[in-house]
Amino acid sequence: MWPLTVELTIDGLVRTLFCHATPTSDELIYTRVTPDDELASIFAGVNVDVVVCGHTHVQFDRTLTTGLRIVNAGSVGMPYEGKRGEAFWALLGPDVDLRHTAYDVVAAGVAMRRTGAPDVDDQLIRYLLEPPDPDEATSFFESARGA
Repeated sequence: MWPLTVELTIDGLVRTLFCHATPTSDELIYTRVTPDDELASIFAGVNVDVVVCGHTHVQFDRTLTTGLRIVNAGSVGMPYEGKRGEAFWALLGPDVDLRHTAYDVVAAGVAMRRTGAPDVDDQLIRYLLEPPDPDEATSFFESARGA
């Protein structure tokens, strides 16, 4: 089983915690627009400088009023950024640099189909050929969390 969190010291960012959603849950939903006070409550007791997550697949970099910096690195396989053929990721150290890289999405689709994995065509069309817009994704996730 994978660990829920990994903590690293990164040049310029000092203590950085990596998790899928939060240090205690892979499923808890928050977004780039979730109010600071709610995020402060979610991350209460986290004793690091930066948390890097990815659960909602939309890149953001924000610092809470508590001083905790939360970064969503984005997604390569399910990029909810509204741009076809782009992988979204983050370069860390000495600061956070949110990046995206173009790739041949048609060739990626061919390679995905060759794996024989189930639902490849649905995943390919839904996430890579017609990726959701970040505002749509944010609205969906905010609604799912009850906001």
